[in-house]
Amino acid sequence: IGKSAGIEEYGSNKLYIANDNTSEPLIYGEFDNQKLHFHANTFLIGESNQILSYCGNVILGPGAGFSQGQTGPSSQNVFIGQGSGYWDIESDNNVFIGAGSGNKNIRSQGNVFIGANAGWRNTTGAANTLLGMNAGRLNQTGQGNVFIGYWA
Repeated sequence: IGKSAGIEEYGSNKLYIANDNTSEPLIYGEFDNQKLHFHANTFLIGESNQILSYCGNVILGPGAGFSQGQTGPSSQNVFIGQGSGYWDIESDNNVFIGAGSGNKNIRSQGNVFIGANAGWRNTTGAANTLLGMNAGRLNQTGQGNVFIGYWA
């Protein structure tokens, strides 16, 4: 779908969505292998935002990765849950799962927050692992921490 999309493809059961003949179409699929590839930020049941300007982000949930109109590149992040990564700006390789997890996150890398409001106040902390409701909620800039449990 699109001008010249997949023009050099000679196989069958393929899907290309692009506006030119590119090796990385916006969407590529293989019907026979049940594969679907997105070469873009992916939003499902969420609001689009202005911050996640690089590919590889997966956003699921209303207000997830919203950015409040901030700008800056972020890549390879996963934000799942209402308001997870809400203020995100210029961060990479974070995984936030749970409503409100990583809510205040800006300029951080390599964090894993699982649980409602886990890492809620984290701003620039890096390489933290927080597991549990409100785990590490008050940590802002710490690095290499592990918090496990309710309000740990």
